[in-house]
Amino acid sequence: SKNINIRPALKIFMICSFLSFPFVLNTALDKRLRSLASIRKDMECIQHLLENIDPDQLQDFCDVLGRPTATRLISGVGKSGIVGQRFAGSLSSVGISSHFVHSTEFVHGDMGKN
Repeated sequence: SKNINIRPALKIFMICSFLSFPFVLNTALDKRLRSLASIRKDMECIQHLLENIDPDQLQDFCDVLGRPTATRLISGVGKSGIVGQRFAGSLSSVGISSHFVHSTEFVHGDMGKN
């Protein structure tokens, strides 16, 4: 049996990973690195939220979400609309009645309902 030295291949792999060559982007290592970067970014956002949130406003928000018979209408345009759609979907998925309505639909008076 022949001993194979994998060091040269490992060095090439590491150099390619750091240079982000397209053929390396789909490796398991790259996916793990991107996942860790995403988690770090989420941690930074949560830290920022904890440092800047008003407890009274948070309580009011939670009270609105907790009303058992209310339907929450989530609205937005552009990026805030995309976030609103996802938020309405998330609320619905946990059993909280909610609908997304594009902000321009409120102008028409029918609130997007047929």
